[in-house]
Amino acid sequence: SWTQGTFVSSSSAEMSGVDVSEVTSVKFNAVAYDINWGWNNGKFTVDGSSWNEYSFGGVNENAPDGTYDLTLDTSKLFTATMDFAVKPDNTWAVGWGTGTNEGAGFAVFSIDFLAGSELVGTWTNGYWLGTEVPVDSVTITPATLDLTVGDEKTLTATVLPDNATDKTVEWSSSNEEVATVDENGKVTAVAEGTATITAAAGEQTAECEVTVSAKTYPITVTTNDETMGTASAKVTEAKEGELVTLTPVAKTGYKFVEWVAPEGVTISKDNTFVMPAKAVTVKAVFAVKEADEFDIVIDKNIENGTVAVTGGATAAKAGDTVTLSITPDMGCEFVSLTVNGEAIEGNSFVMPAEDVAISAVFKKIDYKITIKPDECGTITVDKETAQYGDTVTVTVTPNEGYIVHAVYVNGEAIEGTTFKMPAEDVEIFVGYETKGSIETEGGTSPSGITISFEDNNDAVLEAVFGEDWADRYAISDNLSVKMEVLDEVPAEDETAVEDYLSDNQYLGVILDINLIKTVNDTSTAVTECSKPISFNIDVPADIIAEDRIYSVVRVHDGKAENIGGTFDSESNTITVSSDKFSTYAIVYDEASVEEPVPEPDVEPVVYYSITSDRNVRTSLSSASAGTTVTVNVDFGYDAIVYCGGTRIARITDRGAFVMPAGSVRIVTEANGYLAMIKKAAPNSYIFVYDSEMNHIKTNGSRKGIVGEGTITVKLGEEYAGMTVTLYKGRKSTAVELDSAVLDANGNATFTVEGGKNYTAVVE
Repeated sequence: SWTQGTFVSSSSAEMSGVDVSEVTSVKFNAVAYDINWGWNNGKFTVDGSSWNEYSFGGVNENAPDGTYDLTLDTSKLFTATMDFAVKPDNTWAVGWGTGTNEGAGFAVFSIDFLAGSELVGTWTNGYWLGTEVPVDSVTITPATLDLTVGDEKTLTATVLPDNATDKTVEWSSSNEEVATVDENGKVTAVAEGTATITAAAGEQTAECEVTVSAKTYPITVTTNDETMGTASAKVTEAKEGELVTLTPVAKTGYKFVEWVAPEGVTISKDNTFVMPAKAVTVKAVFAVKEADEFDIVIDKNIENGTVAVTGGATAAKAGDTVTLSITPDMGCEFVSLTVNGEAIEGNSFVMPAEDVAISAVFKKIDYKITIKPDECGTITVDKETAQYGDTVTVTVTPNEGYIVHAVYVNGEAIEGTTFKMPAEDVEIFVGYETKGSIETEGGTSPSGITISFEDNNDAVLEAVFGEDWADRYAISDNLSVKMEVLDEVPAEDETAVEDYLSDNQYLGVILDINLIKTVNDTSTAVTECSKPISFNIDVPADIIAEDRIYSVVRVHDGKAENIGGTFDSESNTITVSSDKFSTYAIVYDEASVEEPVPEPDVEPVVYYSITSDRNVRTSLSSASAGTTVTVNVDFGYDAIVYCGGTRIARITDRGAFVMPAGSVRIVTEANGYLAMIKKAAPNSYIFVYDSEMNHIKTNGSRKGIVGEGTITVKLGEEYAGMTVTLYKGRKSTAVELDSAVLDANGNATFTVEGGKNYTAVVE
C-alpha cells in the first residue's frame, strides 16, 4: 500500500509464476530503507543504486508472520509506505522503475516484483509530489445583501484560477444569531442586525455584508363614510412592537367619534397603538357634528413631532376642555404650542365658540461630543455637537510605538472611525496597544566579514515570512530577520566548492550564512525563502587585487553552483541574490596579461585572459581588445561574461562577444531549457517554449533556436534515458509521435506554436 496526500490513480498487473495466494506477509528483518526521489535524474535510488535485491529465505523461514514497512522520505512533500507480501521460502527482488512526470508535480511510480530473475508482477501508482496550483482569489456575488427575517438567498463564490488544485469553498457567518449560511452558500436571515458571510478557499477569502431587517406588517386605515372625513397612519407598515400613530380628519359639519380596531389591538386616547406580528386594519368612525360643536383642526405640516387630541376628537362644544398629546420625534424637543395663533401654556385649553386651528413647533437637539484625553495619541472629531442620526468622524493619530485597538463611544466599541450620533451626549475614548517592532539585520563573522541586506525590510520579510506576512501577523507582533555568519563550514561543502572551481579560479573566503527569523520570542532557522533576497558580502582585503573577477559559489544540499554577483570596487563588496542559505564562497579568477615581444616600430598588442566554467567553450583563451570571441554553451545553461565585475554579455546556446580592454570571466547559470530527445518507444519528443524563443536540441548534440513554424527531426535518434530539470518556473511539453506521422524518409514534423505555456512530461 502507498500513502500520500492526494491519491490520483492505482493499477496492478496480475502476478504469475508463483502461487500468490500463499503470499501473506513479508519480513524485512526490521531494517528501514530510506529511498529518495532523484528529482534530477527521474529515478528512485535505494541505498545508492536504482536496483536492489533483498533475500527473505533465511529471514522468514522460522519467523512469525508480520509486515515490515519500507518508507519513502523526501523533501518533495512526498511520503509513501509500501507493504510487500512474500512467500517465506522465496527470494524476491524489488525493482524500481523511473518516475514519469505527467504534469506539474505529478509522477507515476512503478515497482517490479521478481522471484529470482522472473518478473511476477508490477504495481503502479500515481501521486502528486506537492507542486499544487494555489488559489489566487475568491469573490462573492453579491457583495452585499439586504434581507428580511425569514428570507433565504444563495450566494455564489468564484474561485480563481480555474485550474486551482483545491477549489473547495468553506462558508461561515460572523453572527449566526443574525444570519446563518450552509455549505452551499445559502444564507438564512434569523434576526435583525448585521453579519459578515465569509467564503474561504485555500488561503484566500471573500466577504459579503448581510443586513437583516425585522419583518414589517402592513397597516390599512379606512373610514365609515369618506364623505364625513379621512383617516391615516403615520407609516404604512411597521415592525412588531413599533408604536403607530393615527390621525383622523373630519370634514366640515362632521366629527370624529371613535376607532374600530381588530381583536388584540388597543388604540389609546392619543391615537396610537402597538403593532402586533400581523397585518392591521383600523376604521375611523365619523358622525354629523351637533349644532353647538366646533371643529378642532391640527396643522398637517408640523415637523419633528406630532400633536393629537386626546381621545381623537375632531370637534368640541364651547366651554369643553380639550387636552392634547404632544410627542417630539427621537432626538427632538418641544418648543411651543398655538391655538388660533395664540401661544398657550401646557397641553390643554378651553374650547371657544368657534373652530380652532392648532399648531406646534419642535426642534432637533444638539448633543455634545466630549473627547476623553489620553497620553498615547491625538483624537479629533469633525464637529463639537451633532444631532441625532448625524455621521460623526473620529480621527486618531497614535504616538510613536502605539496602534489603535478600537474607538469607543459611551463605552461601546465602534466599527472603524465613524458612528451615527445617538439621542444623547457622548464621550469618546480610544484604546491602544503597543506596536510591534520590525527589524532586519545583517551579521558579521568571527573573523570580521560583514554581510548586510541590500533589499529593504518589506522585501526581506516577504521573502522569509511570505507575501501575506502583514495579514498573517498581528501589528503588535515583533518580527525580525537576522543573519548569522560563521567562518567554519562542513568539510564536504568546502570540498564541493574546490571540486567546482576550474583552472585559474581560486577560493577566496568561505562562509556559513544562516537566516534566523523571529516572531516575538520564538526563533527559527530558515534555509529556503519564497523568493530571492539581495545582500552584500564584504570581500576581504587580502584577496583584493586589480583585474581579479569575483563571483559567489553557493553550496546547498550538497550541490555547488555559481550564482554570480556584482563587485563594487569602491566599497569592496559583492552583491548577490539568493533564495537559499547555507554555504557561500567568494571565488575569483586570477587574470593574466600576455605581452608578446613587439616588432620594431609596431605598438605592442595587449592580450587579456579568458577563463570560464566547465559548461562553456570559447574560441580563444586570450584576446586583444576589440577581438570577436565565439562562445558555445552547454544546453540548459546561459553564459554570463564579466569584465572587472561588470557584466558585458549574456549568451544562450551559441554566440559571441567583443573582447574588452581587460580580462574576462565567463560563468554559467542554468536556464531551464530542456533538450528535445527521442526514446525508441513510445516515440516521444521533449521541447521547451518560453515567451522569447524555442530551444531545440536534436541529433544528440546540435542546439539551436527556432521561431514559430515547423521543425523536422529524424526518427533514428534513440536514447536510453534523459535528464530533466525544471528551473525558475519554466515549463516544457512532450509531443508523442507514432508511425502514422512519419513521412517516407522516416522524419517527424510538428509545429512550434507561440504564446503558449506548456507542462513538463518526462518519459
